[in-house]
Amino acid sequence: MEQKTEPLFSVMKVFAWIAFIGLSVETGSILVSFVISLIVPVQDGQVLYRTIDLSELHLLSLKNYLSLSSLIVIIYGLKAYLAYLVIRIFDAQILTNPFQEKVVQLISKLGNSALQTGITAFVTNLYITQFLERRFEIAIPINFEVTEFIFLAGIIFVLSKIFKKGVEIQSENELTV
Repeated sequence: MEQKTEPLFSVMKVFAWIAFIGLSVETGSILVSFVISLIVPVQDGQVLYRTIDLSELHLLSLKNYLSLSSLIVIIYGLKAYLAYLVIRIFDAQILTNPFQEKVVQLISKLGNSALQTGITAFVTNLYITQFLERRFEIAIPINFEVTEFIFLAGIIFVLSKIFKKGVEIQSENELTV
């Protein structure tokens, strides 16, 4: 059984590294583009990073532009952190001994980070729709998926409880032997 799952885990670890590197580069690119937009004057309609066009907001209110930019960078940074935690779980020797306290802590951190990402995405969407678009009467083409992160956090929370119970049962069995 272990011979079949070990190559799959290796492939999954490579994909986790690819996701982590890609998300880190994307976070850095967004951060650099926002910093450059503060130094170089922004023109109306100028796309700062890919499809994120906040030039109109930048021209209307620098404070709100900085707030929204910070929230966007935080969301992308949290996504990169999620990928990093997945890599750490793969490094925790989960195949040889899955029910160890280190794995439970990493899975718990993963769930908390997914929940934080979902809450931050919710706050960002709310900030855009309820405040910025109404106050400045502009369209901001950003909408983060909140339900996916909340659902992911719920699944990971259940898994962390299962792993925690497994650690408790394993420690009880070691005490009785």
